[in-house]
Amino acid sequence: MKRFIFSAIALMVVTTACTESGLIDAPQFYGSRIAFDTYIGKAPITKAESVDLSYLESNASGGARVYAFMCETGNRDLNTIDFSSAYMDGRIKNVAPTTYKADGSIDSYGKWQYEVSKGNAWSVEEVYWPGDVDLAFAAYNLKADDSKYISNRIGLTQFDFTVAQVVSEQVDLLATPLTFVSEDKSGETTVGLRFSHLLSRVGFKILPTNLNDITIYINSVKLCGAFPKSGHVNLASAVSYGSQSGIPQIVPNTSGEYATEYSLFSENESFSIESNDCAGVDENNAPIIKAQPIYNNASVTANTPAATKAALEANRYMMIMPGPAANTILEVSYMLEGETESHIARVPLKKADNSEWSFDAGKAYELVLKIANKSIEFEAEIIEGIWEQSTPDNIN
Repeated sequence: MKRFIFSAIALMVVTTACTESGLIDAPQFYGSRIAFDTYIGKAPITKAESVDLSYLESNASGGARVYAFMCETGNRDLNTIDFSSAYMDGRIKNVAPTTYKADGSIDSYGKWQYEVSKGNAWSVEEVYWPGDVDLAFAAYNLKADDSKYISNRIGLTQFDFTVAQVVSEQVDLLATPLTFVSEDKSGETTVGLRFSHLLSRVGFKILPTNLNDITIYINSVKLCGAFPKSGHVNLASAVSYGSQSGIPQIVPNTSGEYATEYSLFSENESFSIESNDCAGVDENNAPIIKAQPIYNNASVTANTPAATKAALEANRYMMIMPGPAANTILEVSYMLEGETESHIARVPLKKADNSEWSFDAGKAYELVLKIANKSIEFEAEIIEGIWEQSTPDNIN
């Protein structure tokens, strides 16, 4: 009897799973063993490059929702697939996270288990290849699988996704294209599932002009403009098989509701840092002023556990619906130690040629706030790139 085994090079999703389908209630129906190779944008090599892997492996609501649809062997016509009925309809949950060596390279890949819903609970089960057919797989991250974010489902592969108005409640959305796989009857069948980021991510950093013992206080950070709140996802709009590999997309709902601003901080939240804490060194070990991430550290003290601080710092991003960003403005309220009134800086987000900015799906943006801590000056810079790497792009 040959089982599905989820294993991955990037996620190393190793699970065994099962189904109660009457189609496979006898050993002669069992197909070949299946290994899942899953990626997020690109295959993470070191811990520093695999922040998304940790996101999927988190115990709270990590993992992925997985579907598999039966189709005629060799037939890639989407019109012949019944997307309302899935052979596999379950989730993958992490049971042992990926571990790393001292140099940051992967030591052992994470282990996962396949689960199906029974009543009001999820149960571990085993699943087998369903005979002489192909399977078309689709998946998205489990953290997004909530009625707060997903609505208006069409079959199992289409839905609307809403970006939460409150930044602390926002979640990332990762999804795979529809991936066709034929059974390898001579041995293990490998299923490659490539996850891509469907949203845009925005983070903020502070860069003082001088190193001294002056504390800088950031009371408010907002992106103001017009942002579609929701978008439509069709996991079957992009397909993957052979040398063809598509990237799923989210299509903004431009006829629906718009958000006019996203605020990094909620009530009673803020950020502060002493300028000297921005001291660093470059690749040649020469001293520099190094930008530091802005996050809610209003309650952080010298006695705050490192894990609590790390969790706060990790939750420092805004999720934005991809698309043009006409008249988008970065608004920051800040003041220096010893001052009694805040300064408000409003900086339009523009490209280097002064054209309107656009947020691209799957890209990360760091807005670096350059604050003079001897005189009142303010400017901002956007660092744009994929979520694992960045390249600079100035704004005026």
